[in-house]
Amino acid sequence: KRTKMNNHPLSSLISNQGLLESIANKYGTPLYVYSENRLKENINKLSSAIGNSFDNHQIYYAVKANSNIHIISTLKKAFNGLGCDCSSPGELYAAQKTGVDMSDCVYTGNYESVDDLKTAYKSGCEINLDDLNSLKRLKVVGVPDYISFRLNPGKGHGQFKGIMTGGKDSKFGIPKE
Repeated sequence: KRTKMNNHPLSSLISNQGLLESIANKYGTPLYVYSENRLKENINKLSSAIGNSFDNHQIYYAVKANSNIHIISTLKKAFNGLGCDCSSPGELYAAQKTGVDMSDCVYTGNYESVDDLKTAYKSGCEINLDDLNSLKRLKVVGVPDYISFRLNPGKGHGQFKGIMTGGKDSKFGIPKE
């Protein structure tokens, strides 16, 4: 079933084949094009919506969604208090390259190595551990003053049988027991 694109916020750009072809000819393909104004509008709308209920709030951009430093920088300029949610040393590096303060970053790895934890520890970010084995590996590196743990409350279910991302058998989080 085809749907009309006329309600899409970028429909005028998407439907302008001449514009897309000229951009592709100039910069090559594959090419990803983002709207700086849309990024700024979206983060300001999000902050405003959260601010309606909470005077003090923090927004963490999930770097795994898109680690393009230009996007992170744009969001940081639009929302100065932006933090980053990182799950690898490379994502911490991307956040750092954009000027996001490491104290405004949360590192939540999954089956991370001692070297990964060392990078997170030395960066000064908050470390959020996913299992007790991660704590054992972190103790080899050092223990920060503050650590958080991801809890698996045993509720919900994962999208795919092969990778349980929610519920009692989820690969994420420490069981509530």
